Amino acid sequence: TVLYNDTLTKRVTEQLNDGEKSLLGTPVIGFAGEFPSGGTKGVSDLIDAVALLSDSYPNLHLYLLGRGDGIESLRRRASHYGIADRVHLPGWVDDPIRYMQAFDLYILPSYHEGLGNSLLEALAAETPIAGSDVGGIPEVVYERDYLFKPGNPSAIADVIDKIFKSEDN
Repeated sequence: TVLYNDTLTKRVTEQLNDGEKSLLGTPVIGFAGEFPSGGTKGVSDLIDAVALLSDSYPNLHLYLLGRGDGIESLRRRASHYGIADRVHLPGWVDDPIRYMQAFDLYILPSYHEGLGNSLLEALAAETPIAGSDVGGIPEVVYERDYLFKPGNPSAIADVIDKIFKSEDN
C-alpha cells in the first residue's frame, strides 16, 4: 500500500493564499531543506551548476532556504566561483511556499532521499521541479528529462538549461 502525503495542508494553503513573494533575480532557482556538513543534500553541486551556467545566464539567482552546519561551506563555495552576490542564504523560513511561488525552478539534488516533501510543496506552488534520480524523487518529478544523476553538477546544469530553454518556447 502506498500512502501519499497530503500536500495541501492548512499551513501550505495559508502560505499559498498569502501571495507571491518577490525575489531578487531572474531567473530564480530554489532549494529548501537542511545543509548538513556532509553535503548529502547535493546543495554544493547545485552551486557548482549555477557557476557552470554563469556565462549563459548571468542574472541567474539561487535561493537556498534552510539551516545546518554546512552553510559557511556553501558561502565559501559561492565566493570561490565569484557568484556570492547571486547565491542567497536567508536561513530557515517559516513560509517556504511563498518563496517557492517566486522560484522559476525548484531543484532537489539529494544523494539519498525518501520522498522530499519540498518537491510536493513546490508542486503545490505550481513551480516546475527537477531532482536527482534517487529514492522517491522520480515518483514526483514526472518529466524524466528533469532528472539527473546525483553528484553531477554538469548534469544539473544541463537540466536547468533544458528547462529554461523549453520555457522560452
